[in-house]
Amino acid sequence: MIGAAILILSTGFLLIFIRPNKKRASISLRRIPAVENLRRLLGASMEEGTRMHFSLGRAHPGDPNYASTLAGLNSLESITRSTLTADQTPVATSGDGATSLLSEDVVRAVYRRESTMDRVPAGNSQLTGLSPMAFAAGSLPVISSPDTGANIFLGHFGVESGLMVPSEPTREKETFAGSDSLPAQAVFYSSTENTLFGEETFALPAYLDGKRSNTASLMVQDLLRLMVIFGMLIGVILVIAGVL
Repeated sequence: MIGAAILILSTGFLLIFIRPNKKRASISLRRIPAVENLRRLLGASMEEGTRMHFSLGRAHPGDPNYASTLAGLNSLESITRSTLTADQTPVATSGDGATSLLSEDVVRAVYRRESTMDRVPAGNSQLTGLSPMAFAAGSLPVISSPDTGANIFLGHFGVESGLMVPSEPTREKETFAGSDSLPAQAVFYSSTENTLFGEETFALPAYLDGKRSNTASLMVQDLLRLMVIFGMLIGVILVIAGVL
């Protein structure tokens, strides 16, 4: 019951915020150094003629942790759009069949809208393994390939991420990462300074693409967070007052 109420409330707020409103003040996003470095990585990859490798994790659509993978797919769309003129198309790897199909569809949809469908090469989306270790092992050839200029990890990962992230990223092959998993965040933080934490992973699409739907989702997240905080404060006050 509570979950349904939160879903209805979130949907209502999203529909309100997504509507164009000239009187509404523009949204100012806080500075995240890792996101600024990602934009630099994209530019460097295009200049050098290398491709971006996008790893979307191993969660499946029915998994509660799939939200970070959806944020990764949204970011993949934005990055593909910004690298349309690059020599090589971004390649996406994942540990789930449905996610692999979705990532391929995301890339092809961008090229289809830009009328460059003939430039989309085969194999831009790869299912590298269905188990955690198989997923990590199957991703290593793409991660270490000379054609890969940067590795982007966005999605749900586990301890297998320790096998996937280079221990010492070089300027020729840098790493950018974000996950909802605490073990994966620990691995990423120890391996690269370009690491997103907590809600930053879900906010990345809004930073890469200023679409109204992305910024509206951030506003809904902030509003729900404030409601939770005020609810907890009211609960504490009622307990102290002896009402509860």
